[in-house]
Amino acid sequence: MNKKTAIGYSYLNGENEHTRSLKPWVEHVDYIIAIDGRYKTPQTPEMLKKNYPKFSTDNSYQILKEVCGNKLIHEYFYGTQMEKRQQYLDIAGELGCDFLIVWDTDDILYQKPDWELFDKQLTAVYECWPDQQIFDMMAWIPSRQLWTAQYNEVKPNTWVPYQRVHRNPGDMYYCLNHWTWANKIHSREEIYKYVFANPAINPIDSGQNKYLLKSRMVLDAVKFTTDRVLRTPDQLVYGDEWSWQNMHWENFHYMVEAYTHYYGGKFVYEQLREQYPNIQYYFDKTGRLIPFHQDLKTKKYIIHKPVAKIPVNPK
Repeated sequence: MNKKTAIGYSYLNGENEHTRSLKPWVEHVDYIIAIDGRYKTPQTPEMLKKNYPKFSTDNSYQILKEVCGNKLIHEYFYGTQMEKRQQYLDIAGELGCDFLIVWDTDDILYQKPDWELFDKQLTAVYECWPDQQIFDMMAWIPSRQLWTAQYNEVKPNTWVPYQRVHRNPGDMYYCLNHWTWANKIHSREEIYKYVFANPAINPIDSGQNKYLLKSRMVLDAVKFTTDRVLRTPDQLVYGDEWSWQNMHWENFHYMVEAYTHYYGGKFVYEQLREQYPNIQYYFDKTGRLIPFHQDLKTKKYIIHKPVAKIPVNPK
């Protein structure tokens, strides 16, 4: 079959990693869809004081252009991780791609891939399993010295399957967090109606939630590994900061807050907004939601009482 394949690539200030990560893919895909931008998460007052840029300030674009040539599709987007990653799914759909492979800046191909077999695997699953939209690739997770986990609950020095290959990417969306997808024919409201009416199921388990797309196959001709040795100490600190905020926010916003709003409730921080229009919140080191606002005269951050400890589903 004459299929189109793309890489979906999310990055921020990754000039040291782009060549290593992407160059081996260039001749084997039709497009590399690179989205530049910081993930929008809650920020602590300390994070806000650092004034993190919304877009890359290094030579990322120039390096990507040199590495990817005319296969590069480049966009800027500042939004949540789910919103930003959705960009490459949608763009791949607009380009008529049959497959999109999610690839991160710290991903590296493992040893020598069998490209011919990988092409045959893609053709086979497309022609023989038309109902399957997501497929796994195998990743070797190295030691913590090479790869700081950033709250990923995965053991080091082991092989792990990751959902990375998306068939008909334009037909799906990130629905309940950054590792769950649903077909666009089902709205998030439809999914909420189902999961809130069935409290016994785990809503983010694709084996229990009938709306989530589920991987049942591993495409093993191309394997990958990962490390973060090319990142600066500041990048590693920032990675820990945004990862903590993001995993708590996703579970809070798409599950806890959604459940509360579904039944007509409000959170304390929403009530505080009537008094403090610029109210914000972040999650402290114990996972509690902490509302705060900036005093317009003194520019100091005023911390309010913790609201609750938010359960989290790390990934």
